[in-house]
Amino acid sequence: MSRLTREQLRKKFEEFDKDGNGKLTLTELRQHLSQLLRCEVSQQAAQAVFDSVNKDKDGFITVDEWLDSLDRKSLKDFGKEDIEKAFKGIDKSGDGQITRDELKAVLKSKHCQVSDADLDAMISIADKNKDNKISFAEFSNLFFKNV
Repeated sequence: MSRLTREQLRKKFEEFDKDGNGKLTLTELRQHLSQLLRCEVSQQAAQAVFDSVNKDKDGFITVDEWLDSLDRKSLKDFGKEDIEKAFKGIDKSGDGQITRDELKAVLKSKHCQVSDADLDAMISIADKNKDNKISFAEFSNLFFKNV
């Protein structure tokens, strides 16, 4: 995986800054993290990330704080706990692999109607080693493939 350049990261910041004022609010950061992780990020998790980046504690993340934080910490580390929690929530057997049946069960529990063909497609997209299961590495790569 290639690292994003500072200019690419600056452009990402501008995308996340919905009102274009040059500052990220907690709400904007939470929306971005939820979009990036493809799941609802809790207020508490977003606050923890926000506080770690907002070094001057002024209630906003500036582009310089954003870039400095990403220089210090891998982007993959942001949201890692949420991804691990989501993975473990799907991997009911605890064997470190998500099976088709486990994925189907969790989707059904969330009232998602998914056809067998769609389930197979979901597994196929993530399953890089073609064992018909999704490992944690394969699962996390779904969220961070371009980072």
